[in-house]
Amino acid sequence: MSELGPSFYGEVLQVTSRAVDDEEDEDDADPDMISSVALRWSPNIHSQINKKGEVPCSVLIIAIDSVATGFVQTHFLHQDVQLVGVICSGLTDRTVNTFDQRAFTDESCFIYSLEKEPSILFCQCNIRVQPEQAYSFVDQLFSKITSDNTYVAVLSHKSVNEYKSETPPHQISVPFLRALKTSHFQGTALSSYLEQPNVVDGLPAQVMSYCQLKGISAIFYICFTENMYLDIQSVAEFSKLVTSTPFKDIYTPNLDCSDEMRKLVEHSNTRNMLYM
Repeated sequence: MSELGPSFYGEVLQVTSRAVDDEEDEDDADPDMISSVALRWSPNIHSQINKKGEVPCSVLIIAIDSVATGFVQTHFLHQDVQLVGVICSGLTDRTVNTFDQRAFTDESCFIYSLEKEPSILFCQCNIRVQPEQAYSFVDQLFSKITSDNTYVAVLSHKSVNEYKSETPPHQISVPFLRALKTSHFQGTALSSYLEQPNVVDGLPAQVMSYCQLKGISAIFYICFTENMYLDIQSVAEFSKLVTSTPFKDIYTPNLDCSDEMRKLVEHSNTRNMLYM
């Protein structure tokens, strides 16, 4: 099955949470209450925002987790880019948060644009967006960009232990990609499509469900890997996508890609060791 169907929709809880209001009485705030997701644009791009409050967007790449963001960082963000926004989530009302991301408590996803083509946006989400915040996250993002003629690509990864297949595990070469697309995506996936009874959940499911309902051309690639943390092989698996839509039109080879991937993996492993 190549397109989204009900069997692929992960359950995404939708809960009501109190919106952050600067004028609200902080004395009544519950320190454990999770705030609504908030998107903040940089003052540098305010001139690009249209009368509807939207930023022009022709291509949107949403990378979720360390493997996907590592791929985008080493294969696309080596170009001239600028930080144009952040999507803040997972914060309590008392969490310190700054646009410049200098506070150690910051838990945000970064949005970058290509300087040569500002309508090409990259959303780097290397934090866990709680399931109950996924709807708010997607609503904030897509309500602030133009999406009439937008290509959306979503990238994420999972442990191969969660992959369900009739093929014996020892016959599966890991890592590997699987794909899903909306019915409006006219291109062909570069990998095989995700088979039943596998499901997509969380933020990727919410993005794809939204795009399907709104008639947006979107494709989702998931990398199944053996490793719990970032590794070069998993990032390299995503690199196959640079010849496919919508990546091929915005890809510029990075001569330092291998070295940057190695440093990224080393940094990630060092950080993860600190929390073991």
